Amino acid sequence: MIFLRYTGKDPSWIIVVMTSIPDSDYVVHIILKAFNFVSPFMIHHGSFHNVISLIYISFIAALVFSKILKIDYLTAVMCSMMGILLHFIEDFIVYPPAYMYLYPFKMTEYGMNLIPETRDLGIAGSEVLLVGMLLLCISIGIRKYFEKGWSVMKYVNDWMHIGKMVKYQVELLLIR
Repeated sequence: MIFLRYTGKDPSWIIVVMTSIPDSDYVVHIILKAFNFVSPFMIHHGSFHNVISLIYISFIAALVFSKILKIDYLTAVMCSMMGILLHFIEDFIVYPPAYMYLYPFKMTEYGMNLIPETRDLGIAGSEVLLVGMLLLCISIGIRKYFEKGWSVMKYVNDWMHIGKMVKYQVELLLIR
C-alpha cells in the first residue's frame, strides 16, 4: 500500500507468489524420485525451509522479476524474501518442531503448534485456512480504508495484466 502510494507500482503480488515457493521442494522431490535420481543430498520436503534457501531463491526470483516485469531489483528481493519469510512464520505457528529454519547455523527444528493442523480439507486444515482467510479480509479492509478508489476488481485486473506480460515474455523467449 505504502509502496504503491510513493512509487506508483504494486509489487505485493510477488509476496503472494513467493509464499508457495518453500513447499516446491516437495514437487522437486517427487520429480527426482520419478527419474530415479539418487544423491546423498536428496531434496525432500523441508529442504527449502531454511535461511540459505530464503536468500538464494529470493535473489534468483528477484532477478527474474526485475528483468521480466521491469521492477527495481532491490524491491523484488525484499518482496521475495518477505513472501518466503511469511511462509516460514505460518509453518512455525502451525506445526510442531519440524523445520530447521536456521540451518546451517543451527541444527534445531522449530515450531509452536499453536493452531493444530488437521489437513481435513486435503491441502490444509480448516483452522489454518480460516485464519488465513480472516487475515486476508483484514488486509483487504485496511487497504480499502487507506486507498481511496481501490477495489478487489482492480486487483484482479492487475493480476490479469501481469499474466499477459509473463505470457508475452515467454513467447519472446520461445521465438529466440
